[in-house]
Amino acid sequence: MATKVKPEEAQIGSRIRSRRMQLGISQEKLGEALGLTFQQIQKYEKGVNRVSGARIVQLAEILQVQPQWLLMGDATAAAEEMPEPDKHGIEAWRMVSALPSIEAKTAALHALRAVTTAFATPTAAA
Repeated sequence: MATKVKPEEAQIGSRIRSRRMQLGISQEKLGEALGLTFQQIQKYEKGVNRVSGARIVQLAEILQVQPQWLLMGDATAAAEEMPEPDKHGIEAWRMVSALPSIEAKTAALHALRAVTTAFATPTAAA
């Protein structure tokens, strides 16, 4: 019998995924930081597995947000840690998300990285 995903767990998982992606952390890297597999991170993000209170605290530290934000989506708890996304960033995210395959999404990310590199501010030599 399939386990039914509780809406609260799915919401917590969605916030974990959103913040992880915003920081550019892979599921594998997040799992390593927590001593878990990327599959466990996937289960957390989908709401299939419940995230314990202790794990919420660990995740909040790694994702640089307050635990309340992961639990409740409290905007004030995350305001200091999370920069306000600009309209271009949101549009880019939506466009990449709408692509039909992982291959297309990967190609789009490679293109964005190339543009980012081309327009990066050079660092001063030490």
